[in-house]
Amino acid sequence: MLTALATLALAGPVITPIEVCRQTRTCVIAGLFEVSSDGHGFTGQLTVGDSCLNVSIPDREARRLLGKEPSPRKFSGQMLPYIVGDDIFEQRVNGRVVGRGRCGPDFLFVK
Repeated sequence: MLTALATLALAGPVITPIEVCRQTRTCVIAGLFEVSSDGHGFTGQLTVGDSCLNVSIPDREARRLLGKEPSPRKFSGQMLPYIVGDDIFEQRVNGRVVGRGRCGPDFLFVK
């Protein structure tokens, strides 16, 4: 009986680190990171396995990494949703313009 329960527990759905981040307010996550710009602000893309997460880092650091090859990075921050609306062209958090990412409806804001 104990073996059967252990087998069922192991066969459950695998929760990715990105899904864990999306379910929590704060997050620590590592993966391959690269920076891009949507013309309004910078955004980073952290790739973990087959998934990705939008990451907003300070502008100075984003400018330094823009156009460079993806590199291993670890981040700690707060998960926030993108604000969506026809008349919204940019989003600011603590004075930083957050670029739109390609990795879902939210982003990790790193101070």
